[in-house]
Amino acid sequence: MASISSASSSRPNHHTPTFTYDVFLSFRAEKRSVWTEENVKQWKGALTDVANLGGMELSSSRSETSFIAELVETVQCKLDLKQLSTPAFSNFSANSSTT
Repeated sequence: MASISSASSSRPNHHTPTFTYDVFLSFRAEKRSVWTEENVKQWKGALTDVANLGGMELSSSRSETSFIAELVETVQCKLDLKQLSTPAFSNFSANSSTT
């Protein structure tokens, strides 16, 4: 838990109360409400299916970029592609510019 504390005084006998604030408290509530149990279940299933695909290895004779491209193509062909909900990225589209 991250917190910020403040207890300073210019006079040694003067008591200043200590304030502690959990800086991540507001973010926790927001993140909990974004992903539903069903979202998590769907993503776990999809990731398990991908993890169970075997047989591909990155060798030193090929580039990582070409390996990733082939891996993505293989995953798209082998898995039952479904549109999985991604609440955290609902405004993002694959065609959007990142510049």
